[in-house]
Amino acid sequence: MFPTAKKVEGVSYGTCVASAKFRAIFSGRTAHAAAAPQDGINALDAAVLAYNGISMLRQQILPAQRIHGIILEGGQKANVIPSRALMDYNVRGSTLKETKILQKRVVKCFEGAAIATGCEVKFEE
Repeated sequence: MFPTAKKVEGVSYGTCVASAKFRAIFSGRTAHAAAAPQDGINALDAAVLAYNGISMLRQQILPAQRIHGIILEGGQKANVIPSRALMDYNVRGSTLKETKILQKRVVKCFEGAAIATGCEVKFEE
């Protein structure tokens, strides 16, 4: 078992970080995955590629920086190439300026994934 943690009161032990939250929406083209996969543009592929690119980016960020993200939507049926994928991300850093610089690097991962898959990507804050 874990030892019982001591109760900490006040803010003397707390830290604050800047945070930038945003959503990425990939748009592609639906197609039947077995009958006509060549007609599709897979938005889920773009989301997975972006997710993996961001995971690799984590190796080159500062110790106090954080990147958190999830895939919220990625299709409805396994035999249909999804035309839409939705991701929520949160980028954190020691200062707002540092956070915005990191966010730009993360956005490039999304943009690169869109280019690589032929999808479009839009962002909402």
